[in-house]
Amino acid sequence: MDSAFDLGAAFAGRLALGDPDHVPAGIYARQALQSLGWWQQVEDRLAPAPDVRIALTYVARGECALGVTFATDAAAASDQVEVVGRFDPSTHEPIVYPAAVVRGHARPEVLALLAYLRLPAAAAVFARHGFAVLNPPDPAPPRPLALPRQTE
Repeated sequence: MDSAFDLGAAFAGRLALGDPDHVPAGIYARQALQSLGWWQQVEDRLAPAPDVRIALTYVARGECALGVTFATDAAAASDQVEVVGRFDPSTHEPIVYPAAVVRGHARPEVLALLAYLRLPAAAAVFARHGFAVLNPPDPAPPRPLALPRQTE
């Protein structure tokens, strides 16, 4: 995308996106639009939504002429919207979905889920749904867990 491009003149109507003050997709959208020099062209035409799926719905129903969403959400609604471009990843902070076990909640089922998320099979599921797996870790060999015996 070219910062000399006049995004504001490229479409009539409003731009749907997750609320850039608190919705992650909206925050990334604002970063990208600012990076490209387009934020001021569209800032007064925003239709901020409480989440990215609702922003996508605004576009699908024709309430907004254009929207910014995650590629995975756009793919899920591909029969209702058309993807016309993608922001270069360098225009916004990296989009990462971390996973961790919260202290005091290391139950066997939680640890099993986290272990599954590290497997190549899980990476394949993520890829099938349009997610990129960054540096997929090698699955760690199972470690024995010492858990307190539960009493009934």
